[in-house]
Amino acid sequence: MDILEKSRQYNLVRILSITIGLIGLTVILGWIFGIDVLESLVQNTVTMKFSAAVSFLMSGIMLYLINDSRSRNSELARILLPAPIMVVMFYMVTLLVSTFTRIPSGIEDLFVMEKAGAVGSLLPGVPSVATMVSFLLIVSASVLSLLRYEKQGREIPIMGGMICAISVTALLGYAANVSLMYYMVPRISSGMAIHTAITFLLVGVALVAYSKTSNSESPKIGKFVSIRTKIITIFFSGMTPAMLLILLFRSSSSQSFPTVIPEVVTLLSFTLIASIFISKFISTPIVKLQNIAQEIGKGNFDLDVNLHTNDEIGQLSSQLEKMKENIKSNDMELRESNQALKKIDKQKEEFSAMISHELKSFLVPIKGYVDLLLSEKLGALNDGQKERLKIVSSSTEQLRKLISDILDVQKLEMGVLKLQLNECIISDLINDVLVKQRTELEEYKITVTANLMQNVKCSCDKNRIEQVLVNLINNSIDFCPKMDGKIRIDLSVEDDYAKITVTDNGSGIPSDKLEKIFAKFYQVDSSTTREHGGTGIGLSICKGIVDAHGGKIWAESKVGQGATFHILLPRNLAKTVEKNHDEIADGARQKGLKL
Repeated sequence: MDILEKSRQYNLVRILSITIGLIGLTVILGWIFGIDVLESLVQNTVTMKFSAAVSFLMSGIMLYLINDSRSRNSELARILLPAPIMVVMFYMVTLLVSTFTRIPSGIEDLFVMEKAGAVGSLLPGVPSVATMVSFLLIVSASVLSLLRYEKQGREIPIMGGMICAISVTALLGYAANVSLMYYMVPRISSGMAIHTAITFLLVGVALVAYSKTSNSESPKIGKFVSIRTKIITIFFSGMTPAMLLILLFRSSSSQSFPTVIPEVVTLLSFTLIASIFISKFISTPIVKLQNIAQEIGKGNFDLDVNLHTNDEIGQLSSQLEKMKENIKSNDMELRESNQALKKIDKQKEEFSAMISHELKSFLVPIKGYVDLLLSEKLGALNDGQKERLKIVSSSTEQLRKLISDILDVQKLEMGVLKLQLNECIISDLINDVLVKQRTELEEYKITVTANLMQNVKCSCDKNRIEQVLVNLINNSIDFCPKMDGKIRIDLSVEDDYAKITVTDNGSGIPSDKLEKIFAKFYQVDSSTTREHGGTGIGLSICKGIVDAHGGKIWAESKVGQGATFHILLPRNLAKTVEKNHDEIADGARQKGLKL
């Protein structure tokens, strides 16, 4: 059943339940104020008994509550439901027993509002046996809906069908003028009134309609109802049948219904006041525990949790106190461990930075003397010597680049990498990078296609963005097929950003590794037999630099179909400084940069 159909079914049951309740209330008022047409729709026919009218009012409430319980997952409805169930069951069972045993129960005395010579009345004020059985079916359906809330069987639609059959039989009896069909049996049962039968037909339809939605999925979380409200509701609804029982014994055949109204008001007032005080007594420590738990969740451990009550709530507060102390102790240990780890991490970063700097210092003279020897200014070299010195020079350059990358990572971590933001034309920047990479691209026969929008200006650190592009192009060169590689670079505008994409026809990146490639030291192929070199820190540096510019970098790829790297950089310098200053500062702090 779709949502719209379920909503229609719920609304139908809601409308029918309100209608049934109003019919019962209308007939009650008819008896109290002596309006004959409300007691009996057709003159000289069976009247709807006062007890039946009260039961219809309660039945309308029951149907509304079981429908609300299902449609809105209302806890309050489930708490209130037992009260009308007990009222109807108490009256109908007692009257049914009284009818067959001929032993007056006393309920008749309270609800006797029968006129002398009433048509079809076996006992004054007592409805027909079919009426009492129908009300007990309504009670049974309500109890089942309460007990089998999660999933209900076929019993409810069967009961609804039985009530419909009973009511239709009575209406046909009136149409055919057969008193037996509307249950008027001498010495056994009073007759069923016309509007009683009609109202039962509405009840049966409502139960059948409800059964069509009863196994549908309900909302997982209903409307919040406080503990205090629940306690007041339980106490008040539980006292309702007791109050009616008291009124039963306080009433007598000589008393009319209005004479007991002051007692009803007094008992209701007393019940309401008592329930408020009792609920406050029970709910106050629970609410206090809730507030304490919220404070503990916020990290406030300097609270007195013990409530010093000799009950389950007191035991709960004691356990909460122990839990708070354990959490406090663990929190302190974690904080101390975290501080120690931060200190060790800082020492490690400082040591790595120092070693990297010293290694770079030693590489400068090595590189310089190797290049001097290759220039043959210190003497001629044979081919073998030149070849070996070129290997030394190449290895030195690779080691220098590795040390520079490590230093950049350390600067990011330590917060000493500075960005020099200036406005530049991105197409010119990309062309400069391609010129610098021309030798390597030509060496591996890689075709580069550049589709660059002109005059796209951007606020950035030119050298650092060049570093990002060189890194991405080198990655593409490394993964493209040799002698048949293709790299395409696109530049466009997207909102307030310049968008750069670098696409290759390389081996591609598995989808489950795309999110990890920007992590420090991560390798897509981490096996010892991997074909491609690298340390796994190049893309991490790229992300740190782009993030620090207030931009974004991400990758898209499929295995065997190459990879595409996207870069978004803010275009407007003033807008970048003014609007995104906080974002850039946050990104810098997270990445360890200082602007």
